[in-house]
This record gives sequence, structure tokens and C-alpha cells, in this order.
Amino acid sequence: MNSTSSQRGAMRVAILVLVLSAIANLGLLAALFVAPNESPAPPDAHTSAATADAPTPTAAESAATLPPRDLWADLESDDPATLTDQLRAAGFDEKLVRLIVWSRMSAADHAAGDEIDNAPYWRRRAVSNDINRRNQMERNRGQRGSEVAAFKALFGENPYGLLSPDYHTVYGSRNGLSADVNDRISNLRQQRDEARGSRSGRRYVNGEPDEATRALLAREEAANEQFEAALRAQLTPAEFETYLRTASDTANMLRSRAGVLDLNQAEFDAITQIFGPAADFRSALDQHAAALTDALGEDRYAEFAQSVQGDFQINRFVERMALPASTAIALQGIRDDILDRSRALNRDRTASAAEKQAQRTALGTEASDRLAATLSPEDLELYLDYAGSWLNGLQGPPSRTPGP
Repeated sequence: MNSTSSQRGAMRVAILVLVLSAIANLGLLAALFVAPNESPAPPDAHTSAATADAPTPTAAESAATLPPRDLWADLESDDPATLTDQLRAAGFDEKLVRLIVWSRMSAADHAAGDEIDNAPYWRRRAVSNDINRRNQMERNRGQRGSEVAAFKALFGENPYGLLSPDYHTVYGSRNGLSADVNDRISNLRQQRDEARGSRSGRRYVNGEPDEATRALLAREEAANEQFEAALRAQLTPAEFETYLRTASDTANMLRSRAGVLDLNQAEFDAITQIFGPAADFRSALDQHAAALTDALGEDRYAEFAQSVQGDFQINRFVERMALPASTAIALQGIRDDILDRSRALNRDRTASAAEKQAQRTALGTEASDRLAATLSPEDLELYLDYAGSWLNGLQGPPSRTPGP
């Protein structure tokens, strides 16, 4: 999952922990309210005389002194503002009020978080993407608003200020490793990042790194090798395998591409084993091509290569539209072929301006035909909006589907 998704997942888990604690306190409070009256101990001689002369209270007076039999039913409301007012009027602590209100407002997010947590580790990103698409469709239809914005309008702050300082410990335990092991990994990762330095400033000439970039890449490779050696030295074999599958840089990057690939467990585990804990897929793909082809097969390797080296907008479009990974390969092939021929045309000094114009128009028409043969009219319309900017340099780009 990307960092934003991970942070949101961590926040949901932490808030849920706090809310569960708050609900437990409410349960104790409710138990006091509804606990049956116990038989009083027999009065002693000193109190018998005093109580004998006391007036007997009326039924109305007795009812007025009893706590409510069902407090939550009296407080419950589907409207967050009303629920807030009623909780405050009942004397609840302000932080507890906000926790309860946020737990009700974000009930759908908690359910989604559970759905992601319960998904297999190799499919969590795909499940998260499905939930995000579902939520976006609900918002587009007006079926769902922004819970965070509504909470902020009600209380003047966003709900994430309610987080416990230990939320990262709660989140860290989700990868199947103890807090101590996660702390050790975090320290080693920090040392690695310091050793390899900044990852910016790379320059490539005709696809090849210049001398300074080669030095940066060599330093990064050495830092990654030292990081893996330190992990193997400080973790047990079982801990290292768990880290590799659930929390390594490789696993995190792979999950970010799982929406297109829809990997199964065997494929996910094979890729993490081949690349190790700190892989750069793009630069190391050719190095591991043979091993990946053996593990995945030629077709799946081609789909993996597309997810790693293909155009980001094409891959994201295919993922969002839930199209087969083979569609991304087809769209990439059309894009690369048309652009390569367009560049060659621009470099051609033998053709006249009129000839170039005619050939550009022909390229635009060809692109239109090939895209229309690959995508449905509805998908083509969306593709042109989201991933079709490369067509802007051609004359006669594909026309949009006429409206009704």
C-alpha cells in the first residue's frame, strides 16, 4: 500500500483501539446503571430506630432518584451534532465524546479497514483499490460525503488528533513482527538511507547514466547489500522471511502494482524472494529476467514488466477500470509504436512539410483505429481524458465518442 494508504490504515487502527477502550468504559458505566438492586444487609440496632421514623418516599420520588435503565437508547442519534449534544449533556468527557462520534461517523472506514486487514498480504493493495473505487463512486453519486470534513466542521479539528502516541506500535504489529523487531528494522533502514544518501540528481544521456549517476547507483547498491546483511544477522530466518513478505521495500512496491497484476500468493512470494528486501524493480528487472520468467511464465513476466517499466498513466488507467493486465501491454504497444514513428518523422529531413503533415494525420488516424479496437467506446473516452496526452503532438487525434 502507498504511504498515504498505510498512514490512513494506521490511523483507523489506532482510532479503533481507542474507541474500543472507550466502549468498554461505557459498558462498565451502563452496567452500573442497569445493575439489579442487591438486597441490603440487615440493619443493626442503631440504624433501625432512625429509619423507622423516616417518611416512606412516594413512587414518583423513588423513580426520580433511579438511573436510566437504558442510557444508550436515550443518547443514540444518527445525526452527529445531536449525538454530540446529548453525550455532553449526559456528562461524558469531551475526548470521549469525540471518540464516540468519530467512531459512528467513520463506521464504514472501520469496516473497510477490517476488510483490508483480513485480506491476504499479497492482495491488500488490490482490495484497498477496490474500496477506494467504491467510495469514489458513492461520493460521485452523492451517497457519501467527507466524514473528516464533517467532523472538523463540528469540532474545529480533524479526528486524527485523537490518535494515541503509540499508534505506530499498534500499526507495526500488523506485519506479524514484534515491536522490538520492527524497531530494529527501522533503525537499520535509517542507517541504510543515510549511507546511500540522496536519490536525486541522476542524469542519463541517451539512456545511459553519466559518471556521477553511476557513482550514486554504486553507493546505493552497496548500502542495500549492507542493509540485507544486517537484517539477516539480526533477525531469525523466520523473522526475515516474514519481513520480506509483509514489510520490506520490495513487498511494499510490489503491492503498489498488485492492482494491475492481481498476483496470487505464489507469484508474490516468488518475486520478493528473487529481488530481496530492497529492490529497485526498474533498474534490476533485466538482471532478474530469466529467474522471473521461470517463476512466472512468459505471459505473466510480460505483465510484470509492464507494471514496472510501462507508462504510469496507462497502468493506473487499466487498474482503475479493472481491465486485464494484457490491455495495459496492448495500450503501451500502441503508444510506443506511434510515438517512435512520429519521432522518426520529425527527424526525417528528406520529406517536405506537406508530406510530414500527411503522415502525421495518418498516424493520428491509425492511433484512433487501434485504440478503438482495443477499448470499448466508454473506456476510450476515459482513456483520452486520463492517459491520452501523448496524442497531443499528432495531427488528427482520435475523435471522442459522440454524446447522446
